[in-house]
Amino acid sequence: MVRMKKRGVLALDIDGTLSGSDHHIPDGVAHFLKDLSVNWEIFLITGRSFTFAETTIHKLQFPFYLAVQNGADILTMHDKTQIMRSYIDAKTLTELDALLKDEPEDFLLYSGFDLGDYCYYRPKRFSDAFLKHFEELKRFSPTDWHEIETLKIEEQQDFPLVKYFGKERDAFRIQDKIAQFENLTVSVIRDPLEPDYYMAMITHKNANKGTSLKKLLEYGNMSGPVIAAGDDNNDIPMLELADCKIVMGTAPAHMLRNADIVAAASTEMGIIDALQQATNHNY
Repeated sequence: MVRMKKRGVLALDIDGTLSGSDHHIPDGVAHFLKDLSVNWEIFLITGRSFTFAETTIHKLQFPFYLAVQNGADILTMHDKTQIMRSYIDAKTLTELDALLKDEPEDFLLYSGFDLGDYCYYRPKRFSDAFLKHFEELKRFSPTDWHEIETLKIEEQQDFPLVKYFGKERDAFRIQDKIAQFENLTVSVIRDPLEPDYYMAMITHKNANKGTSLKKLLEYGNMSGPVIAAGDDNNDIPMLELADCKIVMGTAPAHMLRNADIVAAASTEMGIIDALQQATNHNY
């Protein structure tokens, strides 16, 4: 894909930043981003799987980059060419499973973009409350769910994402435990469907939004200002690299304190005014 040199880069989260109350990008935001894409590289970075993200980005009718599962896969769109990949190997997964075996809930395991985007889970290791929540997730996401007994999955040896669901205290405890793995990183975010639940998103150390942004800038030899926008903890590494930090008004208080621009909620398409301010700035 041939790309013209642009003024700079817009690195944007999707859920809670671009998407509205129906978890889809509104027409107004899609049209606004298309206009900006003439002069700015657009890089969308999400914790979603590719299959799940695709249900939201179909309105974007212009070339852009997409990182899914916090940057485990980075692709050019709309040709879906995979340009970078950072996965957790099977040995590390086994060690992680042993570390988390006494937690109150189990985790979900994802196959990744190039192996069908399945979600593997062990129903016997989840509480009834979480199994009920997963039924809602299944309705919300087009991802195929596969029940498994063990983590011995013959068809693959590495995985893009491990996702642990729990109460807030459980998710942050997982984050503390993962610190002993030098090759992993973890982000704790709120569950988009159930505000009482949190997710600890465990990925390879190179699969976080900040590292993904840095790698893309190097890959594309991109220069100029970086404007980033997000609304939750996994967006912080990306925001820290930006020349202008846009934080949605619904974000945690500690993120709002470090914002250059605080945007109105995504349900109000607040990203439009915020990006207008940022892109009109004379960097």
